[in-house]
Amino acid sequence: GSLLNVEELFGINFGKSLVVIITVIILGFLTKLIGCYIPARLLGFSHRDSLVIGVGMVPRAEVMMTVALAAKDSGIMGSSTYLGLILLLPITSLIVPPLIAKLYR
Repeated sequence: GSLLNVEELFGINFGKSLVVIITVIILGFLTKLIGCYIPARLLGFSHRDSLVIGVGMVPRAEVMMTVALAAKDSGIMGSSTYLGLILLLPITSLIVPPLIAKLYR
């Protein structure tokens, strides 16, 4: 997070940056969920158990953080996308426990 140019993010194009950040967070959540749900179903887990597995894996992002930093440093990824990926981890870490609790009810 300390590598971000805050003026660039919240300057003239704040609306565009916000849309990119929210889009990255939503897509990051959904792709992790789907990417774990489908293999769990293929391995014979129930729909509910597959959802729990998928939701439970969402906050895991070790590789994503490393790749995102490398992409930002090489100029492949902009600051808005990078911030979206950085925010994905704490946001999903807060959202996942209540979701899992709800899935087990």
